[in-house]
Formats: sequence, structure tokens, C-alpha cells
Amino acid sequence: MTLSGRSQSQTLSKANQPKQGWLMSWFNVLVVLCLMVLGGCKQDEGPLGLNLLPAVDGVNVFLSDTFPISMQTLREGKLESQQPPRLAAGEMQDEETGNARVGFVAQLRLNAENIDLGDTLSGDSLVMILNLSGFYGDSSSLMRIRVWEITEPQSADSIYYQWQAPRTKPEPLGDVLYTFSSNAIAEVSEPQPNGSDSVFRYGNQIRIPLRQELMNRILSVSDSPALANNNNFLNFFNGIYVTAERVDAASKGCVLYFLGSSLRTGFNLYYRTAGKRTRFDITMNSQSARRNAFFSDPRGSRAAAALNPDALQLPYAQVQAGGYLKTIVQFPGIRSLGGGRTVVVNKAQLVFPVAEGSYSYPFTAPERLFLVVADSTGGNSTNLMPDLLEPYYGGEWRDSSYTFIINRYMQSLLQGTTPDRGLVLLPGNAIHSLNRAVLNTQNAAVRRPKLILHYTLLPR
Repeated sequence: MTLSGRSQSQTLSKANQPKQGWLMSWFNVLVVLCLMVLGGCKQDEGPLGLNLLPAVDGVNVFLSDTFPISMQTLREGKLESQQPPRLAAGEMQDEETGNARVGFVAQLRLNAENIDLGDTLSGDSLVMILNLSGFYGDSSSLMRIRVWEITEPQSADSIYYQWQAPRTKPEPLGDVLYTFSSNAIAEVSEPQPNGSDSVFRYGNQIRIPLRQELMNRILSVSDSPALANNNNFLNFFNGIYVTAERVDAASKGCVLYFLGSSLRTGFNLYYRTAGKRTRFDITMNSQSARRNAFFSDPRGSRAAAALNPDALQLPYAQVQAGGYLKTIVQFPGIRSLGGGRTVVVNKAQLVFPVAEGSYSYPFTAPERLFLVVADSTGGNSTNLMPDLLEPYYGGEWRDSSYTFIINRYMQSLLQGTTPDRGLVLLPGNAIHSLNRAVLNTQNAAVRRPKLILHYTLLPR
């Protein structure tokens, strides 16, 4: 059974799809470099082009912030979603962007080989352990978290796109109702080597009781080829798919974040052997294939209007993570600047104000956005922004806006060495969140976007 979205998962090996794999490698490197550089550097907005100025008369220096800016909301194309920095499950209902959902797929692996659980086995319980690392949205929303068994193999060496849902068995392995709490403590009676039990207190943990049928199935293969190694075990049990939906349709919902790799995430199987209670763990580790799968529906929201090809007159544009929404930014007529004279860019500052009232709890704005060069179709080019690694680049959420310094890009655009296709504005956490930003366009009544350009015209 396919739970939602597409009828089946489409898995492409990297060997068969070298171009796509390389593209996502570039995307991941771009995000990491962006975060490293921007996180560790204070903005230095020193002019770029002063060293290019000749010491002759006839040089004129100008400042302008009245350049036209076109902004158009687009659906994101393919983004690879495998091996994300964190896993996510949840649902949001937002008047700005509509309904969006995310779930994660993961392999669980053995921690040893040739496992023999003992003699005279009897099951006690099987529990799915999820370790929380945060949330986005309305944390008071009551969510139903479900664990499903997938029916197709996964591979850490394969490519998966953000919209690919796995095939699953028709009934969930287990479910639990959950409301986020940052200080919830689970008290668990854990078996000890001496045969007694001790109570342990676990924080940031969701525990989901699973069906007895799976517990008995695992116990039945003790000391068999299925538990001899991980290749065999992954043929026996392909993995899990974890989803979370709103219980109350009137709530706004939230997305729960989980550790992407943790020996505390997985199955805890409690059982008895020869009358002694013990525990067997099957966990998610760094070698486990894992990915996030996203689904979105803009109907009834302002995103539905923004995605209309004729929406250029709207006062807002949108970006949302999860491979959902992005905004293409263009500067009509910018190459006519200078009237035929050579333009030297001293400083180019691009400011995107966020729409008032759109970034309050529960849908707070992303901490960072970033820009990539657009390709000929409005997609994300593989050409890096020339300013990306500069300490002045910017992109952080500050003073209800996002500001970028794009000196080198604007210089190459005006020189004609970069195609005039525009820039694409993206969230920095595209494959492990659902956070979003609503940006003012030039049609907004106040706080319009600006390209503030300090430039010099050289003599003819």
C-alpha cells in the first residue's frame, strides 16, 4: 500500500544517474559551505571594485536603490533527500502555503552478527524508540505518530527524491498520540545482567509500542541466517516509515525533528529466555539508509495564487523547505545601467523584507536563506554564487528581513560574463524541515525589496 502522494517509490542508483547524484552532492556542499562561512564570519561589507578605479578625471560614483526587481514563486524541482542531517515527521496546515507533510524512511540494523537470543524464548514487548531533537510549528498540536513496515529494500548508495513515498504494509506496526514536551521523562524498567530490573529515566524520547506479530517474527529467527549479518536482516526486515498527522483538523500542526543517526533510535525488544528478562536492540546507525519524504498541497492557501503563472502582480512571494517553494529573482533591464559605459560595482546589497505578520509563532521564519544562480528553466544552476564564500555574503534573518551582499555576482552580470537569468532564493534546510518565509515583492505597500547598488562609471 502506498500511503500518500505517488503510487510507488522510484529508486535510482547513482551508477545509473551520475548527473543527479552529482547535482545533489553540489547542493549539500553548497549548504555546508554556506553555513560554515556565514556562521564563523562577521560581515565585512568592504567595497569590491575600488582597486579597479583609474586615477583619471571623468570617474563618477553613484548610489541607487530604485532598480526594478521581479519575484515569482515556483515549485521546487527534484531535490535528493537521502541521508539528511536530521529526520522529520509531521503535518502543517498554514493559510500561507497550505497543507504540508513529511515522514521519514530508515533502515534498522543489527549491532552484532550471528545473534542467538537464547533458549525457551517468550516475548514481553517490542517498542519503537524515537529520539527528539526539536520541532517546528504549533507544539501544542496533538499528533498521531505511526510506524509502518516498508515492503521494498532501501540503499544508502541510492538516490531518492523529496516526493518519493515508500510502499508499506497496509496496517501500521504501532501508533501513539503525542504532544511535544521539552521536559517529558519516560520511566522504563530495564533488565540488568544480574536478572533484576532497574528503572531508568529517559528524556527527549518517544516510545511507541509495536504489534506482537512483529515481536514474535523476530524471536522466531533467533540463531538463524536472518540474524547472521545485516545483509540477511535487511532482506528479512526492509525498514520503517514514520509519519505524524494532526488529530484535530482545526489545529495548525507541527513537525517533529529526530536524530538522523543514533544508537538510541530503533527497536527495543524485551523478552525472556530461560525465565530471565532481557533486551535486544535493533538500531539506526551511521550506515543505515535514511531519507525524508515530503508532500504538499497548496489548495486554499495564498501559495495557490502565488504559483499561478500570472502572479507577478502579487505583493508577496514565498519559500518553503521540503523541496516545496522557492522564489526566482530577476532584475529587468539591469544591463542597460551605464548607457554603454563600463560599470564597476563597489557594493551590491540585496534586501528581502519579510511580510508583516507572517513570521510569528507558530510559523517562524527560517534562520537563513541563500541564493543560487538560476538556470535557463528557472531551476537551480550548478554554478556557485561567486560571493558565497565571502565573509560579507549574508542571508541571515535579521531585522525582519534577509540581506545579501552580491558584489561579485552583480559585477559579472553587468560585464556580461554571467547569463541574465536571475537568482533563486531557497531555504537553507531544504530536505529536513518545513519552515517557510513570506517575502514582500515590489507590489507590496511598504517595505519593498531593494537592490542597493554603489557603482562607478568609468570614462568612455
